[in-house]
Amino acid sequence: MNWAPLSCLLTIFLATACLSKISIQVEDGSPQDTVWKLNKNVDGLVVLANACMASDSIAVFNIDYLKDRSVLYWLRMKEQGDIELFSEIISEEIMVPELSMDLLDGVFYWMVNNVFLLDSNGNRIAVTDKTKPVSFILINNTICCRVNNTIVDKYPFTKSEEYLAKDVSIGFDLDKSVLNLRLSSGFNTVFHTISEFHLLDDSVQNRSFYKDVFMDAGIALTARKTLAAADYLGLSLEGFTCNSNSVNSPESAIQKAMIAGDSNDQNGRLLYPDGQPRYRLLFVNGGTSTTHGRSLGSEGLEKMRTFVEQGGCYLGTCAGAFLASNGYDDKSDYPYYLSIWPSMMLHTGLNKTQSGMFIEPESPLLRYYDFGGDHYVDSVRHNGGGYPAELPLGTEVLACYDYPKKRSVHMKPSIWAYKKSPRSGRVVMEGSHPEEVPDGERRDLTAAMMLYAMDGVGVASIKGFLKNGVVRVMDKKTSDNNPDFTRIGDLQTHHFAAYIPSDARNIRVELSSSSNCDFILMMNQGTYAFSDLAEYKSSSNGAKQQLSFPTLREGLWLIAVQCLTTVTVKETDYGQEYGGKTEVLNGVPYKISISWE
Repeated sequence: MNWAPLSCLLTIFLATACLSKISIQVEDGSPQDTVWKLNKNVDGLVVLANACMASDSIAVFNIDYLKDRSVLYWLRMKEQGDIELFSEIISEEIMVPELSMDLLDGVFYWMVNNVFLLDSNGNRIAVTDKTKPVSFILINNTICCRVNNTIVDKYPFTKSEEYLAKDVSIGFDLDKSVLNLRLSSGFNTVFHTISEFHLLDDSVQNRSFYKDVFMDAGIALTARKTLAAADYLGLSLEGFTCNSNSVNSPESAIQKAMIAGDSNDQNGRLLYPDGQPRYRLLFVNGGTSTTHGRSLGSEGLEKMRTFVEQGGCYLGTCAGAFLASNGYDDKSDYPYYLSIWPSMMLHTGLNKTQSGMFIEPESPLLRYYDFGGDHYVDSVRHNGGGYPAELPLGTEVLACYDYPKKRSVHMKPSIWAYKKSPRSGRVVMEGSHPEEVPDGERRDLTAAMMLYAMDGVGVASIKGFLKNGVVRVMDKKTSDNNPDFTRIGDLQTHHFAAYIPSDARNIRVELSSSSNCDFILMMNQGTYAFSDLAEYKSSSNGAKQQLSFPTLREGLWLIAVQCLTTVTVKETDYGQEYGGKTEVLNGVPYKISISWE
C-alpha cells in the first residue's frame, strides 16, 4: 500500500457528508467494534487510514471488493477492534451526495447518488483516471461536485448532529474547517471537512525565512564561526560558538538565551513567535554529544525539536548525528538527545583516522555533484563517530563507509536521512567530518548534504480562513500558545485563504499594524504567495497595505502577509548580537481583512 503523506489530509473531501450513524457492536468477551458508515471514497479512506498510522493507532488497513460490486473498507485499531467503512445513503434529513462506483465493461466508474458521474463533456469518469480528479466543495450551503476545476453538479446540504453516536465526540474549528473526531476508546484524529480547503496545494514548501543556516558550535562542540560549504553555496549563516566544555560556564548562559530564549526573544533564535522555523537549516557540529545535550537543557532541546517538527531542516556531523538520534550503544531513549530520528546509533570505535565513502547509486546527493564520476569520496576524517543501529521506516541511506580494516564498520551507513512528514523538515546525519575541508570533494559532500537537507524543508500552511468583512486580529504572544493568531516575526510570511464568489465586486484586502515596521501584502489564486511568487503584491512602504480589485476570478485565493523589518547584526566572539528593532523577535501585531460587495 502506497500511503499518502499526512499533509494530504487537506485533500480529503466529504468528511462530514460521508459520516453516517455510528453503531456499536459488542459480543460477549470480544473487543468493542466501532462501525463507521462512509462513502466509497478510496483516496479519502486511505488518507484517513494514514492519519491513524501517524497516530500509531492502526494495525491493519484493507479494501475488499464484494460480490455485489460494492467495496468494503476496514481498519483494525491497536486499542479498539475493527472499524468498518462502507457506503450508505444517510437519511432524508441529511441530504448529502453519496460517492460510490460501479463496474461497466470491466471498468469502475464514479457514481453520485447511484448515477454515473459525467465530466463537462458528458463522459463517464473512470475511478482510475487521475487526469480527472473528483472533488466536492461547499459553497453557500450547496455541495458542488467538481471534475478538475469545473462544477458538474450541485447537491443540497443540511447540517444535523442527531446521527452522531454518543460514543464519538466531533468538534469543528470553523475558522479552518477542521473536524476533530475522538472515540471514547481514546483514538483521535483531525482532518479537513468539506470546504474550499481541499483545493489547496499541500505540496508547496515554505520559502520565507530570516536566514539560511544557524550553526551550533556551542558547549562541548568544535568551535568555528564559518562553514566552508555554506560560503561556497552563498548561504547566509549565523550561529553560536565557544571553546567551553562546561555546562556551568558563562558561555552556557549565552547559549541558553540564544537557543531556549529569554525575555527579549521568547522563542529563541531558531523559532518565530508562532513556533515556525526562522532558519532553513540547523547545522550541529562534532564534539561531545552527551555534554552538549545536557548544556542545551530541556528547553533548548525542545526548541530544536519544534524547529524540525515545524519544517526546519537539520544536519548533524558526528556528535550532531548522535544528538539527532534517540540513544547510543546500550543507552536507549537518552534524555539529552533530540530523537528527531527514531533510532539509536552505535560508535564505530575509530578515532583520529580516515575512511572513504561510497555514495549510493540512487543517492539524492548525486543530484548536486557527481564526485569525480566515481561516486566516491576519499580520506574523510573520522573521530569517534557512529552509524545507525537499525534503519527505521523512512530512513534513506545516502553513503556508506569504506573501511575494510574493521568489518563491523565497513559498508555501514555513513550518511543517512529521515523526514517524518511533509510538514516536518528533513534530518540528515553524517558519522564523520567532511565539513572541515575548504575545497574539493569533501567540501562538495558537505554542500550536497546541506542542499538535500534544505530541499526537504516543510510545507507551507495557512493560519485561517478570512471571511467577508470580518477583521482578523493577529496579536497573540508566544506565551499565549495560540499560533494561528500570533504576531509575525522578522522576514516571516503568514498565509490566509479566502473563497471569492463570482459575483463579488469592489474587493479590498487590507492590512494594518500599530508598529512602525514595513509590511508587504500578496495574493495568488489556488497556491501560496511569497515575495518572489505572487500574482498581486502591494508596493508601498509602511505598516498599512491594501490591494483593491473591481472583480477577481472566482475561487480560492491565498493571501500572504510578510514583515520586511528585521534586526541589525553585530559580530562578537560568540556569534551575533542583535540590535535595532529587536521587538520583531517577539513579534509584530497586525490586522488583516477582506471585504467585497
